[in-house]
Amino acid sequence: MLKYFHLLRQQLKERNFMLLNAISIAGTVVGMGLAYLFQPIATRFLTPADYGILAIMVALWSMLTLPLNAITSTLAREMSARESDVPAINFLLRKYLQKFGLYSVIVSLLAAALSFLFNQPLLALLFLGLPAAVLIAIGSAWLQARERILELTIVQNGQNLLRVAALLVFLLLGWGLFGATLALPVYAFAMLVLLLVFLLPQTKKQKNVVIHLRSAFGLLVVLQLVQIVLLYEDLFMVQLFLGPVQTGIYNVAEITAKILFLLAGAIGLVLYPKIAKLAGSALRKEGTRLLLLGMALLVPVFIGFQLVAEPFMTFFYPGPVYSASVGPFRILAAAMLFAGWAQLMTFFLLARHGEKPMLLVYGLLLALNALVQWWIVPLFGLAGAAWGASASILVLDILLALLVWRQLKKSK
Repeated sequence: MLKYFHLLRQQLKERNFMLLNAISIAGTVVGMGLAYLFQPIATRFLTPADYGILAIMVALWSMLTLPLNAITSTLAREMSARESDVPAINFLLRKYLQKFGLYSVIVSLLAAALSFLFNQPLLALLFLGLPAAVLIAIGSAWLQARERILELTIVQNGQNLLRVAALLVFLLLGWGLFGATLALPVYAFAMLVLLLVFLLPQTKKQKNVVIHLRSAFGLLVVLQLVQIVLLYEDLFMVQLFLGPVQTGIYNVAEITAKILFLLAGAIGLVLYPKIAKLAGSALRKEGTRLLLLGMALLVPVFIGFQLVAEPFMTFFYPGPVYSASVGPFRILAAAMLFAGWAQLMTFFLLARHGEKPMLLVYGLLLALNALVQWWIVPLFGLAGAAWGASASILVLDILLALLVWRQLKKSK
């Protein structure tokens, strides 16, 4: 047993791709199990109409927080380039914790005040949680650049656990839709406190360095925002044309299919710093192998979803209302497989500073998907929304694959 323990420690020190992926994926599966509880708990405490509104709030929270991955991506890329200079990495962490912390507090308070003025108290709650999400993104960049995948996985799982715990407490208190929405900013602040307690003692040794992130950061923020809008565009069209009850049904199908997308994110956390450190023939050979391997890991999950769609969905969402989610779920599993592949290619291209052409590609697909959804949802309902999303994201995969191919040619 001791022999295997030492072997495991050695593989962790060597940052073995498959082992780090195993840790990241296993942690993501646990985290998804925790995060997934949010949906069935909410459906049992809220009416279908209130749950439909909560689905929109969760989507808006994602639209506010997922673009913050731009912070993680930009900082992790710069930190990875200084892999051997730990004091410089520590300096960057502390510098941007202070800088972005101050800016995010000012912006979130102004946005929350405007939301209250326009009689949107639930939206105001989301804005109040934004500073915590910003600082978590910065801390995650340090963990990713250092390839501390185990600790990064613990942070992600901790967020999911705290979110479910906050939801359950507030719903048991009888706070209804307000409490379910409040759970989102509350878990973020709780996780931030725990993360800072872990990070700050380890980053005391620092060395002043100067980097310029403004242009890259701006591009990545826009890119992340376009990505997340594209991912939720179908849900908003369902809300627009079919109403909150149908939105709730579609959301349980889509949020379950997004397991594939989240698994791709777990693989991407390992892939990103490795691709950033490759060059020349190593990028063409090893980079291509790692990308294709990551994409292949998603296929068995997609096949499993097709085989167990009905018992899986009816177990977590019993009752006649949510039984209608099975059909869209099967289609959306394909959409999220394609989205997972797109995410891995996006990680690859970001690691190679390929954000400018990607922004154009994502912008074109955002417009294309909007037109498709605008036409197809009123005609074909939930199934139409799912088929439209699948077709649009498949086109995205093809265009991103062309960008990856071009990047590999440049590395000769």
